[in-house]
Amino acid sequence: MDAIIEAGARILGDHGWACFTTNTVAAVAGISIGSLYQYFPDKLSLVEAIRRRHFDEVLTVLRQATASDLPLQRSVEALVQGMIDAHSVNPELHRVLLDEVPGLEGSRSAMMRFWQTIKIITGVLWLRIGAATLVLRTTFSLNSSPAWWKASSITGLERAPWIRQS
Repeated sequence: MDAIIEAGARILGDHGWACFTTNTVAAVAGISIGSLYQYFPDKLSLVEAIRRRHFDEVLTVLRQATASDLPLQRSVEALVQGMIDAHSVNPELHRVLLDEVPGLEGSRSAMMRFWQTIKIITGVLWLRIGAATLVLRTTFSLNSSPAWWKASSITGLERAPWIRQS
């Protein structure tokens, strides 16, 4: 079944929805059309599986990037790099899945779950950024003497390990 989904994703990404047929997917996957229909009754159910897998891959990247044991800077770096990696394998697939492929009721619920999960994951990251900002504001307000400010320039704060570890 993985070979079928991967073949379908390649065809969608390379040629778009207009060229997406079950016969083409079966040929690229190296299986008979009958074998394809054992797993997927029609091309819409196949594209639904492709869409779900793509969403799951993107969500996995987001979850890994916002893991609580990562320092904030590393989380942001992992998020950006992960999204680049997730979309560089087949860059057109995401666009085709969102813009060309007709939606199904199952796809709508999958997309809603996808966006709800993204909101939660990015919310966690924003909370961590907010916590780091609060630490900075508190530090500045508690240490408002001119001598401290001179000794603790922004450049010095930028390198401070407690900021990087937030």
